[in-house]
Amino acid sequence: MVKYSVLMLDFHLDHSFLLTIYLLDHIGAIAQHMKKRALNDLGTATYFMPKHLVPHVKTICDAFTDMSEKVDSDFVGTFVPVEPGNKYELSNNWHVVVFSTDHSITSVGYLLYSRDPTGKEVPQIAYLGDSRFTVIREANSLCPDLLSSRLLIMEATFLDNPDRKIESAKSHGHTHLDEIRQNASLLKDPHVPRSNE
Repeated sequence: MVKYSVLMLDFHLDHSFLLTIYLLDHIGAIAQHMKKRALNDLGTATYFMPKHLVPHVKTICDAFTDMSEKVDSDFVGTFVPVEPGNKYELSNNWHVVVFSTDHSITSVGYLLYSRDPTGKEVPQIAYLGDSRFTVIREANSLCPDLLSSRLLIMEATFLDNPDRKIESAKSHGHTHLDEIRQNASLLKDPHVPRSNE
């Protein structure tokens, strides 16, 4: 039997993108994203990223500008340096809170909140990126609303090779799929898509 559940979220963020870490598989497409926005006259985007990444991303953009041999660069954006605990307003009804994650390098996660008609903040989407499962286990101290979000997006490794050990995933700063299975009771809502599968 296949069980389907549908999660309805109503939001529009035209220009903001959240970056968790500075590894090629996470940030490699930033220049392409900027270029596509320029080609489609969408204006510049705002990129939220750990503060130590800002100068490196600017260097990447400068390099792509030099390679394009154009006077006006298509590789531009607004870079917002973030730290755990920061809160940013994205629109009248949406804001994001930054929290620490546990990877092999410095990384952050984001929790997007909406405001209901009474003004109550409701945790909607949590994004962990690459992280060890300790973030879930320690959610009460790292980000108390994390496990109450309607949608939790996290990366899980070794789906295609389940014999790989949990310790192997941990040593690379990742969550093994079996850790999710073994700790499913920690997850309060069933909407848990995974990437890196």
